[in-house]
Amino acid sequence: MKTKTVQEIDAITTALPVPAGAAGVFTDALQTATPAGEYTGAVPVVDKSALVGVPLLIVGYAPIEGKGGTYVFARCLLPNGSYVGITDGGMAIPPVLMKHGENSGAVDSGFDAERELVFRSPLYCPRGLRESTYTNKDGIDATTYWIG
Repeated sequence: MKTKTVQEIDAITTALPVPAGAAGVFTDALQTATPAGEYTGAVPVVDKSALVGVPLLIVGYAPIEGKGGTYVFARCLLPNGSYVGITDGGMAIPPVLMKHGENSGAVDSGFDAERELVFRSPLYCPRGLRESTYTNKDGIDATTYWIG
């Protein structure tokens, strides 16, 4: 599944058709609605390139065993107050998150899906993510992301 950028998510939600009269019903229902994230912890997963240069706080992570090895899901808080997630299986981001988890005393978030850990002290990334694009030993263009 391809992850979506913040811009793609905004484009999808603003392009959805609204049936006549539905906007009022929706607005009324929002007054008593509970966000699904209250129970699931769900956040949109975005492409890491969308967070290059964007100040953020990483508030937690989940180490996940995949077919290609261990990777991480990281929950990020953006300056506008929204949460997004990123995934990374490289050599730059996972070790930093795991080390910060050890140092900050990360605790279980209570979300069962991937045993997400929440940092007692968020990891502040004033320059967001950084990226380096290069050609690897197989002649394939690649990008490495790290915490800025």
